[in-house]
Amino acid sequence: MGKDKLEEDSFPLAMQDLLCMNNDFPPRAHCLVRWYGIREFVVITPGTNCEAIISESKCNLLHSSVSIALANSGCQVPMFVQIQQKWRRVYAGECQGPGVRTDFEMVHLRKVPSQYNHLSGLLDIFKAKIGCNLSPLPPINIAIRFTYILQDWQQHAWPQQPPGTRYMGGFRNTLSERPTQWACLKTS
Repeated sequence: MGKDKLEEDSFPLAMQDLLCMNNDFPPRAHCLVRWYGIREFVVITPGTNCEAIISESKCNLLHSSVSIALANSGCQVPMFVQIQQKWRRVYAGECQGPGVRTDFEMVHLRKVPSQYNHLSGLLDIFKAKIGCNLSPLPPINIAIRFTYILQDWQQHAWPQQPPGTRYMGGFRNTLSERPTQWACLKTS
């Protein structure tokens, strides 16, 4: 067995998942699965009757505790701590492996700066966060997904029938009762 194959096998599964384009668009999944493409992870959340973790010092303490626990145990499964109010779905997390570490960070902005409304601005953030010392940077693959939720779509004339709505030679009546995801685009 080659050295490259041996190193790939020791690379944590979650980090392999991050790079796997097959995990990009699951139909239904936890938000962390949709955002990062990871299949296995641990989430630490406050109890049902407990207050949200809002203070920066408490967030830092929990994140440090997760980091120490991962390092001491050798666990390669990513761990996340849910911070802020639950409805915000903000998580801080980490994954460790032999000689590598990935930090998962999120921010919830009240107002998005205009430069981040475009792909070029988002790429600038990504390039800054990745910390790659290579110049020029290797190519970056981008995948995008558009989801359209239509209400009363049968009330309008369509130039062509929306995809995925035929069932056994006719329309399914249940489609009008729930939102339908029918536009998916993946580009590189």
